[in-house]
Amino acid sequence: MTTTEPQEPRPSKSSDPAETLSAALTGATCVVVFLLGTVLGTVSTVSAGWLTRYWDGGQPAPALAITGLVVFVVLLYCLCRLLAWGGRRQSVVVAFALGFAVVLFAATSHLPGGDVLLQDNMVHYGFLIGAMVALAAAVVRSSPRVPVAEPARPETGEAAAGR
Repeated sequence: MTTTEPQEPRPSKSSDPAETLSAALTGATCVVVFLLGTVLGTVSTVSAGWLTRYWDGGQPAPALAITGLVVFVVLLYCLCRLLAWGGRRQSVVVAFALGFAVVLFAATSHLPGGDVLLQDNMVHYGFLIGAMVALAAAVVRSSPRVPVAEPARPETGEAAAGR
């Protein structure tokens, strides 16, 4: 006579309503944050065009432009890290970075009249490169942490002898 071993219950194919709601909210959050990235990218790109308006006006203008650029890049990185913390997922930061990057790539292309929104200037290149580095660093730093397993400790003394 043989006995059958008890089998573990199989997970049902229907998903839990809480998981479905969580996935829907995450998707909606990513869409909203993507749109936020495009709006912030548009506003900051147009503002970056103003950094060189008075470049030829004398010494305080270039120093102020470079200082403003550095402050912007630091604030962009902090905003992305705050989004990662608030969203508790890397996908939120990726959505923001994609929205911002779409605007940056569009800003470097030629407009129908032949003009370029960001021109051939050191500050504009600094804006493009600095923003992309800040976004990339924030996405990488927001990756989920993998817990490190502690190494097994050899048992000594009374604990080993009691077995």
